[in-house]
Amino acid sequence: MVTHGLYWCAVTSEAEADFLCGILNAPITTELTRPLMSYGKDERDIHKHVWELPIPKFDVSNRVHLRVSELGSALERTAAKFEVNDDLHFAATRRHIRDVLIATAEGQELNELTFDLLQ
Repeated sequence: MVTHGLYWCAVTSEAEADFLCGILNAPITTELTRPLMSYGKDERDIHKHVWELPIPKFDVSNRVHLRVSELGSALERTAAKFEVNDDLHFAATRRHIRDVLIATAEGQELNELTFDLLQ
């Protein structure tokens, strides 16, 4: 069920999808996008501004891109195991999942590699 919006893009491979998902879900991406975002009660419209960052086009011959892809895939599997508590607001659930992911070695490595890619 889509409540108000669905965002998608075409990719050439699952590896490219994992690369983009890894970058888009890295905490540093949010931090770097924050100054570009609209403000109300909280930051808004990250989906409009994240693409202003210098996200590189996926290059299968680039070892860093491949590692980001591998990490994105591994962290997706970790997130999929997260037990959702129906009594929690979705924002709290999302925060808990992010906390679990960044606490892993893979999450920290992904965040560091993403920072380097976006500089």
